Order: sequence, then structure tokens, then C-alpha cells
Amino acid sequence: MADLPPDKRRGWAAFLLGRAWFEKGRDEVARSHLEKAVALWPGLALAHRYLSYVCLRQEHFDEALGSSELACKLDSEDQSLHWECDQLRLLTGATGEISLPDQA
Repeated sequence: MADLPPDKRRGWAAFLLGRAWFEKGRDEVARSHLEKAVALWPGLALAHRYLSYVCLRQEHFDEALGSSELACKLDSEDQSLHWECDQLRLLTGATGEISLPDQA
């Protein structure tokens, strides 16, 4: 982390606080920190993912889907993230490409 620019370090710190508050069920506080994290480090997929979780718990389904889709674009390799995004698309009735797992 020491080699990150100051904005990204602050973004990472905001993400960690947001995730901790999310895990304690304090969604308003978590959301504030996670929104700060994505503002400071827009490319941090984990922050978008957890912001999606908070929005989902708050029943802001369209916002949850938007955050989830952005996280998927930022982390194209995480299959569980893509599955979560697909589930949100189904929940919201959104159209879009559904990710299928690799057939191994």
C-alpha cells in the first residue's frame, strides 16, 4: 500500500472502514465511507461491490445493480462477482448479458 498514490491510499482506508461498518450492519455509515472510497479510487472494484451490498440491503435495487455492474467491468476475472451481478439483473428485471461459468 505504501507505493500507492495518496488518493488511492485514502480510498483504500475508506473502503476498509466501509466494509467494517457494513459487517456490523451500520449501512448508512458504511455507505458514506464506500461512496468516499469510490470517489477517491474509482477503479477499486471491491468498493463498488460492497457499495452494491449496502444498496441491496437498503432496497435500492437499481443502485445496487449499477454498482455491481461497474465492479464487474473493473474485475472481469471474478466469477462470483459476475454471478452476483447476474442475480441482481434477475431481481431488477434488467436486461443484459448473463455470465455463464466456464465449462471445465
